[in-house]
Amino acid sequence: EPFIQYDRKVVAGKLGDDYLRRHDIRPKVQFELDGIEHIAQLVAEGFGVSILPDWPNIGPHDKRVKRWPLPEPCPERSVGIVWLRNSMRSPLAEAFLAQMAGSAT
Repeated sequence: EPFIQYDRKVVAGKLGDDYLRRHDIRPKVQFELDGIEHIAQLVAEGFGVSILPDWPNIGPHDKRVKRWPLPEPCPERSVGIVWLRNSMRSPLAEAFLAQMAGSAT
């Protein structure tokens, strides 16, 4: 089956590529793109399969497209918030930090 590679220069694309290599999987790469929505659309149109981050709002809501979680151990990615050191944090940043502090306990 043709494989649609998420761009290996992008963090999530590199994580997917590393996962395949660790499992000694060498797919037949047909395309390599950096747009998650475009990759999901190509899958929906039957151009191949792909490994993408599990984000709920990506890709077409097409009943022909099926999602499966990868077998463990799966790659993980940490995210955070950044702001200028000498600036005031916005109300959104403050709310985000408060929410994260509450969920960490």
